[in-house]
Amino acid sequence: MDIGDDVFRDGMAQAGFPAPLVEMRSEYCAAVRAGTVDVVTDDVARLLRRPARDYRTWAAANAAAFAALTANPSR
Repeated sequence: MDIGDDVFRDGMAQAGFPAPLVEMRSEYCAAVRAGTVDVVTDDVARLLRRPARDYRTWAAANAAAFAALTANPSR
């Protein structure tokens, strides 16, 4: 959801975030929208010695564990 830079900055400031953080996050979001932070590395594969998985695959593989936590939140 693209809310616009001014709305984003104002919301962050109204929530009490310091100005330098508001500026940094705003610049980061602009870079994401521009497609300049889509760096892909092989770090995960090298560290885990297996191919990286996308979020959808990871979530599906761990759905039962999350369901158990929501069924018994005191765990």
